[in-house]
Amino acid sequence: MANKHLVEQYDKMYESSTGTSLKRIVPYVRFPGDRFEACVKHIMDRFSGGAVMEIGGGDGTIARGLLNAGLDCRRYVLTDLSDVRVQRAAESINDPRIDTRALDVESDVFAVTEDEQFDCIIMVALIEHLIDPIQAMINIRARLKPGGFVYIGTPNVAKFTRRARLMLGQFPSTGGSQEGLRKTSGDVVNILDGGHLHYFTFRALSRMLREYCGYTQCENLPYWDGMHVLSRPVENALATAWPEMFSEITMIARE
Repeated sequence: MANKHLVEQYDKMYESSTGTSLKRIVPYVRFPGDRFEACVKHIMDRFSGGAVMEIGGGDGTIARGLLNAGLDCRRYVLTDLSDVRVQRAAESINDPRIDTRALDVESDVFAVTEDEQFDCIIMVALIEHLIDPIQAMINIRARLKPGGFVYIGTPNVAKFTRRARLMLGQFPSTGGSQEGLRKTSGDVVNILDGGHLHYFTFRALSRMLREYCGYTQCENLPYWDGMHVLSRPVENALATAWPEMFSEITMIARE
């Protein structure tokens, strides 16, 4: 179960946000340039219809992008640990298929008492925040329908930019700047490294899911996320050729 102090910190963090992301509609693009575009592309390319749950859906940025792109779903359950974000998501999306609710994915209640199952479960920028990601991913697997999949997006601690920082003797933070002591905006953090508690590589996450959580298939979906100095096709080709070096982690896992 999520630590009460962490929940309070997340609520404070999101209460002070400007809410500009509420206006963003993430497009479907062939060559993604960030985690939101990657999610919209890969879900639209692979999801054939049914019920969707997004865990840690925040203010609904991904949900709005998917629904705007024509996602074929009969129901979209959007959840978040933070009541503040759940409320903002509910206010920002006007679609009868959307069901917003507060959810602690690490609670035993999530694993035992609910009988809902889903064809697709989305969790972007979430697994690194969990106290016990192994048990959480076991709980999530129990919510998949036969043939369903979970889509995971998380930072790659072995990405070339973070390898460079480590070589310079700096902590390779994934949730902020200045070794996790500043937000990406430059402001002082109210929670270290944006609340990231775990750090993954493609190999480590795949092994955890297959060897400890009961998943049998893991598919890597690399993309370029960072400063754009080359064309998007070239950047995404680099990420595809060597994802461990040039891509953040995006993965689909199936039973």
